[in-house]
Amino acid sequence: MASTMNKRERNFIHPAIYSGWEIEHCLGDSKGYWDGDKYMPVSVGAICKSLVDKGYLEAYKVHVGHTTTYYRATAKAKSLKCYNEMCSRGYIVNDDDYVTDVRCPHCEDGIKYEVNRCQI
Repeated sequence: MASTMNKRERNFIHPAIYSGWEIEHCLGDSKGYWDGDKYMPVSVGAICKSLVDKGYLEAYKVHVGHTTTYYRATAKAKSLKCYNEMCSRGYIVNDDDYVTDVRCPHCEDGIKYEVNRCQI
């Protein structure tokens, strides 16, 4: 299985990489929630499972009265965050500290591009 993420997976994991949020999923609940906030629901399904299988998300369970599964970004996923000093969520910042319309050449929406090692 390829270890690179597709566009849908990159959009799914963006809050976990860029903002450091975790998905909180209670047993029996149909949805998970970013950082447990009921105003930010997220579907925990095939995309989440594929990211766990690829090593970008890790799942851990907490048992306190009921079972809650948390999904958080791994070190592999966190290493994809763009730390270019002139980048702000995928756009270049000019010398006056204003965000321009120019896209960052190193990332897409603040997440760096992956290198497919099979093509090298």
